[in-house]
Amino acid sequence: MVMKKDITQKIKVMGKSLFFELHPSNHFVVAGRIIFLFLCFVVFSGLFSRVSYSNQPEGNIKGALSIFLREKGFLVEEGSIHWLKTHHESFIGSAGSRSKVVFLAKEGPNSLRDFYFAKVKVTPDGKIASAKIWNISSTPFACEQGLWANGKIVAVGAKDADEGGFISLTLFDFRGEDSKIMMQQNFLEKIKNSITNYQKTGEFHGIGSAYIDFKVPVHNLDVKIAKNSISIFFDDKVASIGYSSGSFYPKVKGHEDYFDFQESEKAISGNVAWIVDTVRAIDIIGKEKVGWAEAKWYRIEDFFKRTFYKTAGKNFAVQSVLDSIDRTAGGDVRGTSSKTMSNRIEKLSGESIPPVKLLEGLEPLENEGKWEGVIDDAFNLRDWTGLPSLYRTFVRPDPERPYAIANLVAWNPAMVELHVVAGAVEPRSETGRAGTGMIPRDDETMLNLLAGFNGGFQALHGEFGLMQDGKVYLPPKPWAATVAFLKGGRIGFGTWPGPESGEIPEEIISYRQNLTPLIMDSKINPYKRRWWGSSPDLNPDSPTIVRSGVCWTNSNHVIYALSSSVNEITFAQMMKRAGCHYLIQLDVNAGHSGFEFIRVAPPSVMPPLDRKLDSDWEAEGRVKNREDLVFRAKKLFKKMALMRFPRYIGTDPRDFFYLRLAKNLPGSPINPSAGEVEKWKVDFLPDSNYPPKFAVSTVHSNSGEWVKIVRSDPRWLSVMQVKDLKGIEDNEEAKAGAFLSVFSNSGKIDTFEIGTPGIVEGKKYLIFGFDKLSQEWVVDINEFHRDFLKKFDEVITVEVLGKEEIGGKKITSAVGIGPDRFFSWAETANSNPELLEQVLLNAGAREVAFLPSDTNGDGKWNFFEKVDGRIEFSPLVSEKGPSVFNGLLFIPSHRSVVVRLFPETEVVPPRVWNPPQIKRIRYPRLQDTEMLKDETGEK
Repeated sequence: MVMKKDITQKIKVMGKSLFFELHPSNHFVVAGRIIFLFLCFVVFSGLFSRVSYSNQPEGNIKGALSIFLREKGFLVEEGSIHWLKTHHESFIGSAGSRSKVVFLAKEGPNSLRDFYFAKVKVTPDGKIASAKIWNISSTPFACEQGLWANGKIVAVGAKDADEGGFISLTLFDFRGEDSKIMMQQNFLEKIKNSITNYQKTGEFHGIGSAYIDFKVPVHNLDVKIAKNSISIFFDDKVASIGYSSGSFYPKVKGHEDYFDFQESEKAISGNVAWIVDTVRAIDIIGKEKVGWAEAKWYRIEDFFKRTFYKTAGKNFAVQSVLDSIDRTAGGDVRGTSSKTMSNRIEKLSGESIPPVKLLEGLEPLENEGKWEGVIDDAFNLRDWTGLPSLYRTFVRPDPERPYAIANLVAWNPAMVELHVVAGAVEPRSETGRAGTGMIPRDDETMLNLLAGFNGGFQALHGEFGLMQDGKVYLPPKPWAATVAFLKGGRIGFGTWPGPESGEIPEEIISYRQNLTPLIMDSKINPYKRRWWGSSPDLNPDSPTIVRSGVCWTNSNHVIYALSSSVNEITFAQMMKRAGCHYLIQLDVNAGHSGFEFIRVAPPSVMPPLDRKLDSDWEAEGRVKNREDLVFRAKKLFKKMALMRFPRYIGTDPRDFFYLRLAKNLPGSPINPSAGEVEKWKVDFLPDSNYPPKFAVSTVHSNSGEWVKIVRSDPRWLSVMQVKDLKGIEDNEEAKAGAFLSVFSNSGKIDTFEIGTPGIVEGKKYLIFGFDKLSQEWVVDINEFHRDFLKKFDEVITVEVLGKEEIGGKKITSAVGIGPDRFFSWAETANSNPELLEQVLLNAGAREVAFLPSDTNGDGKWNFFEKVDGRIEFSPLVSEKGPSVFNGLLFIPSHRSVVVRLFPETEVVPPRVWNPPQIKRIRYPRLQDTEMLKDETGEK
């Protein structure tokens, strides 16, 4: 018994070392392996880049280079050839005179020009003996045209495929990349970076670069390169760019109106991922062999894990799970909301998210599958109501692997917005431009930021579509699982239609795709896909690895999940038990899959932390490009293997998602300069739910008068004209809401449709226009023009008065429109237009207009509730309700914040969806033909 106990203990210790402490302690061993790998790479590079002499003219080295390259399939513009400094260097496999040259060329008569860098061996008689060539631009849908150079500083212009105006200009410093990029990295990372630089650019020190993206195509472009300065002449404008040691920077501010300037960024990979990517790019080895080895390793690792935990026992597996859930603070959400919030709104907290169904055969752990609100104010921002913005739980997804754990985060998409960010390195757009890799730095985004999490596969592994804020980085793939941010603050999940429907709908602002849906209409893998990552042989027995995903649930929540040790079927089954009816699998790389809670605030506002940060999973600092703000970040769980933490508050080389609080009522506070301001109230109507449709406050002026103010959100309202009380009583949807009587002596109300004649132009109106794309009402105060009818499907107008039109009229009510989508109504008992205007301006209105009123209650705001079929009015200010019922009706709409994209897309077999999905346009790979055979089953 003693011997068995000792053996078991040794196995446990060995298992911990093998599976939980995977970070090598001896960097010299790792460095030695990397150096050996690189030497092999260089040997192969030297052996296989040698070519035979060409029939080239003597004494004309540019002509010789053109002929040499033409024989290799390149059509070179001789005028674009620029020789960098010629020098002698020793190189494995050859020695002698090697020169460096840049040029523009096409890879065939039907292709577009790209920008190339080459190292060429020149014979004493001026002939080209051999060359190794790197495509530096790789822009299949842009045509490089125009090369300006001075020494090792080069500028290259690019036009669109139709060769219209210049759309971009890229600056290069062939002296090397900015040393500050890798300054904070250790010796090992610098070695890896040098090898990657050589593989991609032919230079160990890399190439410094910066990208200029013109906002409007430029028809006349010229560049003058001087010492430490570059002058760019575009149309009738001039910009000055400075450069030093591989870095570029605008010398004068103001360029933002004409072009976006983007500095180069670096992608830092983990050691294993880096070795895989590096070896994969070597032609003699290739992606297929590396992928095969990677998949075999995952299966071997899974075998040893299962064997170890069977030997160590169930209790050890349970303890390993418990050790992994030392998470951010969670708690019971009851009692956390403000006193003005009723249970009708509180029910939209985590208590309304159905719990995750647990597996049979596993004894439930404490809180397993139960949603908890994330209440951790030092790291996470709550909604203004006091309710948590995010909820979380954990489950064990596989009874055969009791050590596996999945962490889930859920949110109400009406409270929390999901956005995508294109990476700073990849994917690249058709013009070669990458994204910023950075969450927008405006106040509204930063001060409402909640979290960031990983995106989908890198572009090399499928080129699945990505668009951010209307900028397409990768076009949509047919039959690809898609999540999109839509106009009107909505989010969409759906499967992109077949190849005949390649156009992007106008209502889509951003999208991200990955694979085919893992769950669609609650059915697992409806498209019968066999490849779900890390399985190059496409064997249905996919490896058990880290997997992540995002889904839309039956309760209209959105869930992100990160699970260890699962295959795609186990992952999908777990997500289905969580209520998912549409699931997109995201990344499956442990180092690139993860979730971070993030809070950003001015230093004086950031909640204090009464302890030291735990650097294993917590971080804080200044926000990059917003030095006036500070951040705190925290991993989803302590042992999460996400690289470069904190990752998503800085600049990331790969695409990712971020979450921020949505803009909902009550909105910004009222400036109290006009007097004391009461707290907003939102729970005064029956069946109120989140988000609020109305908010009410009272301003007690310094002069002793008071003003009631209603702020309304037309995004969540239906607006309509009614002509009598019956129009409200007979409306089955009008159970509660607001009514504004605006006829009688107040003004005129009209409903217009496109093409309506007889419009009075030049008058000032309160205008409600229904935007079909965003599925919401848009409100404005303006002079009415026919153009408004072209913008909206339906327009309702109310005549209002400008300040100069008031005269001696009695004014007890006014309306204000702010920079956000809300509109505000202010009302007082006595005529006081000056006070009404001041209160609305203090509430953030940019435009104010007035409505005259009478003693009959017309021109007044009324809330109402339908009781037993009878309408009961609650006037905002008046003692009695309206006497005339020709006016505006505002009732809660049934608008869904989550919608199904492309519901008409049918399920088709792999032989239909796979060929267009594997078609490559920017990141080609050699094994696509074999992949097609395997995926369709046609051997």
